[in-house]
Amino acid sequence: MLLGVVLTDLSIYLGWVEILSNLCGLWLGLSTIGYICTGLGVRSRALIFTGILHLLLIFLLPYIAPWQFLITGAFMAFCLLMLAEFQWDGL
Repeated sequence: MLLGVVLTDLSIYLGWVEILSNLCGLWLGLSTIGYICTGLGVRSRALIFTGILHLLLIFLLPYIAPWQFLITGAFMAFCLLMLAEFQWDGL
């Protein structure tokens, strides 16, 4: 996550267009890794499923290119809200 923050900050300050145009994929990928690793660690199907959903959204980004920042932010917020409101299950 720290690498993601550093890359995001540097790409904004230095104008790295290649990274700026792929920020949604970068953050969805980092979230995927975090959710799946945490889900395996605490044995939660809900977290693993959320990680898989994040991974699937990465593949949809080219089809929603003009709206990718809005949809990525809304999707991540929705997942966090659902994880906050509902009980995580254990395997």
